[in-house]
Amino acid sequence: YTKKSIDNVLATTKENLNEWVTVKANVKEDFKEFHNLNVKELDGVAIMADTDNSKLKTVSYFQNIYFSSK
Repeated sequence: YTKKSIDNVLATTKENLNEWVTVKANVKEDFKEFHNLNVKELDGVAIMADTDNSKLKTVSYFQNIYFSSK
């Protein structure tokens, strides 16, 4: 994690506590919005659950993560 990283929060427990959440994102459009660059390939993506501010504990499960051209 660096000072240059950008957090793009797609879901929070404020609305979804104890619920499964499905999230879709257009990574290419998000990258263009945040960095003003058009990209064709990615070197990596981070998917995280963060409790730094709340100091609480979290249990998270991520599954069926995929990328598509649509």
